[in-house]
Amino acid sequence: MSWDYTGTQQLLHSMDDLSLAPARSEANVLNAETVSPSPSLHLIYQTITAQHKQTQRDSKKARVATKQLQVAVSKVAKTCSEIGERIAAIECRADVLESDLGAVTKQAAMHETQLSDIQWKVEDFENRQHRNNLRLIGIQEGIVGLARNNAPIQDTLDKIAAMKAKITQLYLDQDIIKAQTRRQECYEFSERVGKVLAYKTRQKAARSAILAIKDRLGQVVCGDASVLQVFKEYYSVLYQQENLFSDDRDKRITQYLSDIPCPKLTQDEDCQLTAPIELDEIISALTA
Repeated sequence: MSWDYTGTQQLLHSMDDLSLAPARSEANVLNAETVSPSPSLHLIYQTITAQHKQTQRDSKKARVATKQLQVAVSKVAKTCSEIGERIAAIECRADVLESDLGAVTKQAAMHETQLSDIQWKVEDFENRQHRNNLRLIGIQEGIVGLARNNAPIQDTLDKIAAMKAKITQLYLDQDIIKAQTRRQECYEFSERVGKVLAYKTRQKAARSAILAIKDRLGQVVCGDASVLQVFKEYYSVLYQQENLFSDDRDKRITQYLSDIPCPKLTQDEDCQLTAPIELDEIISALTA
């Protein structure tokens, strides 16, 4: 509310007029006490009082509004700081996610490269298996041709031994291909237990391996290294014996063979030994 400057000036002029008025008599003073104040002065006083009260109310309202504004400003500042902290946390999280995404991308590229290599190896193994099957067919046809041509016995046996070696190598190649195929399957279906891979790729030990042997003291020895050591000791002692190749060698051989029963072959047995080799005998020897 604006200040009434005109009313204030009138009040001051009225007060000056009262101070400059001549002194009244005692009767006038007594009469003045009973006289009511001037209506204009009373109106001015009421106006000033109302303006003062209105000013106080406006001041209180302004202070209250100022306090509310300060509280609102503090809340806004607190909210801004929280928002800033959240933005910083989100930026940190975004950096972490970006780094994780880069690592995952590299790992995916690596897995794709490994998968392509394994697929190429599987295709190569399949081609090799096809070639090995063709070789097996050729070997079987060769066996039939050898039987028909009735080649000499020694040459036939040599060829059969060579064919056995080739067949063994082909079987070994097939085992390698199977093992690689199993590894590929276990790689593609990694949820399988590792024991499945170990079970399918295990290799049987050779049947001709010597698992245990007795040494010179009569004790049973196991293990490849121990068995090999027993053989070395046996042959070293055997070659160091005296009179191994002396003149009485024939006597020792005769005495040794005399204890072994060696009956003379009959005519039927001699015919069986000298008879030519048949195809059934070759097949039974290969499948034995």
